[in-house]
Amino acid sequence: MGHDWKPTPQEEEEKRSKGLRPVVLWVPDRQSPDYAAEAERQSRNAARSPDEDDITRFMEETGDFGADE
Repeated sequence: MGHDWKPTPQEEEEKRSKGLRPVVLWVPDRQSPDYAAEAERQSRNAARSPDEDDITRFMEETGDFGADE
């Protein structure tokens, strides 16, 4: 599992004084077998799409495929 990070009270106050607030963000679990299966399904669908070139161009322009955890 990931690590929880909790700001110090001073860090929290500094952020709040700048007009920020904390939020919880849930993201897909990339370690899940379901994630891999869904990614494969979406990839197959994109490859079969008449818009494949546009989809690929968009992914290349917006994705960061060299970064990993």
